[in-house]
Amino acid sequence: MTPLTIGITTRNRPVALRRCLESITRVLGGSAALPRLPGSRAPGPPDIEVLVFDDNSDAPVPEQLAGALPANARVIRDERGVGYIAGRNALVRSARHELVLLLDDDAVMLQAGAIEKAVTVVEGEPAWTSARARLEDADLVVDLFVNGARAR
Repeated sequence: MTPLTIGITTRNRPVALRRCLESITRVLGGSAALPRLPGSRAPGPPDIEVLVFDDNSDAPVPEQLAGALPANARVIRDERGVGYIAGRNALVRSARHELVLLLDDDAVMLQAGAIEKAVTVVEGEPAWTSARARLEDADLVVDLFVNGARAR
C-alpha cells in the first residue's frame, strides 16, 4: 500500500489528542513507535508518518502529552495561532508522503477500513487529487488528499 501521512491539528486539547493518537496506533495495528498499514511492506521506512500541528497551545504538545507521542511523530508548532485551515495547509506542506489524511484532534479511529478504501480509490485513479470514503457499517468519513501534483 502507498505510504501515508496522517496530519492532526490541535490547540489546547491534550486529552482529545492523546485519544486520537492512541486510536491511530491501535487501529493500524502498529506499535506506538512505528504504526503500519495492514498489508504494508517491511522492512523499510515507515509507511505511516504522523504529523501534529500545534496551533500555539498554552503548553507545547510534547509537554502536554508527556511521552505519549508515537516515536515517529513530528510536531509542527506555530506560536502565532494561525488557525485550523492554515494548520492543515502547513501539515500538507510538511508531509513526507504523497497521500495525506487530515484528522481533527477529537477524531477517534474505530477501524482502518475507510482509510484503506480511500487509498485504494486514489491509487486506482491517477488523475484524482482527493477521495472520500464512508464505511457502510460505521458513521466514519475519511478525506484523503494527494500532496502536490501527480505526474501525468
